[in-house]
Amino acid sequence: MASSELKYRCVCKAIKGVDGGPKYSAKWVGAKRASFKVYEDQIACDSWVLPFDEITSATLFKTKQWFIPVEVLKLATKTDSYQFGFNPWAHPTDHMNVPISEQRVRLSYSAFSIAIRVVLVGAVIAYLAI
Repeated sequence: MASSELKYRCVCKAIKGVDGGPKYSAKWVGAKRASFKVYEDQIACDSWVLPFDEITSATLFKTKQWFIPVEVLKLATKTDSYQFGFNPWAHPTDHMNVPISEQRVRLSYSAFSIAIRVVLVGAVIAYLAI
């Protein structure tokens, strides 16, 4: 799998095939939880291997989930896009040999995440009304 020396490793949540910036969505519920590994010439996350020379764009989104700062790295290739969510103490982009743009964003909501919140609030109200 890796043809060069391991430079950095951390855990992440990862999703594939998502356009745009990060948002609350059903895809993150079933996200891959895996070790994110940075090598001299590529990134590996479970069965996904992304050579740096195949990455067409890289964007690091900085945001907060509740009050906790988090980073989501979006990598795009000619055929697909990937998003990797990292804990506040993980900084794999410091070790990557690819140009990375940074953006501060607020997490947006998908229709799924809004529907779940409405159902939960309705359930709490119904429970308290009993």
